[in-house]
Amino acid sequence: MVRVADGDTLTVRFDDGEEETIRLLDVDTPETVHPSRPEECFGAQASDFTKTLMGQRVRIEEKGRDRYGRLLAYVWTSADEGERLWNVRLLEEGLAVYNDYGNPGKYADISRAAAEQALLAGVGLWSACEIEARPTLVPTQMVGAGCPQGCVSQPDPSCSIKGNVNTRSSTKIYHVEGESSSYGRVNMRAGEGDLWFCTRDEAEANGFRAPRG
Repeated sequence: MVRVADGDTLTVRFDDGEEETIRLLDVDTPETVHPSRPEECFGAQASDFTKTLMGQRVRIEEKGRDRYGRLLAYVWTSADEGERLWNVRLLEEGLAVYNDYGNPGKYADISRAAAEQALLAGVGLWSACEIEARPTLVPTQMVGAGCPQGCVSQPDPSCSIKGNVNTRSSTKIYHVEGESSSYGRVNMRAGEGDLWFCTRDEAEANGFRAPRG
């Protein structure tokens, strides 16, 4: 990465020397360089966070271009635990709001869950700014109410079905306690789209499937 305009807009140089401006998918960070708007709350923090990638190698997963000619993309970074999706990192840190502009991307579910978790935790801009676009919260507090949209934290011991998202393959699999051999090895990560369910029907309605085999 060679330049950062603001938290959700950056420039990369490919191995052939060509440079492209990237607009991150599914996120909207506060403005810092808008020609007719003042700097918005937490804009500088979002920009500084993305600037930590300067000089690093990243992997680009693109999805067309916007009306300004910028590549619309997911940006993957390398970390000790493997690749991380920078779009989701911004949401986890409360430095962006979720916004798919009516066209949800490949990792929209993961991104939306990360935004919800940040809002619930009151981190970043959720702690200090007036935000118009708030994610729709999934119900997590009402015991016995079920998880029709999935719950980011387990609301009740009876809601023990784990909905696990594989970020590399984008597969969504649910695991039932006592039936799935992988159940005990599945670590629930709300920021990556994992959700709890009370019934199989809830899990399947949200796009999760049972393990094969």
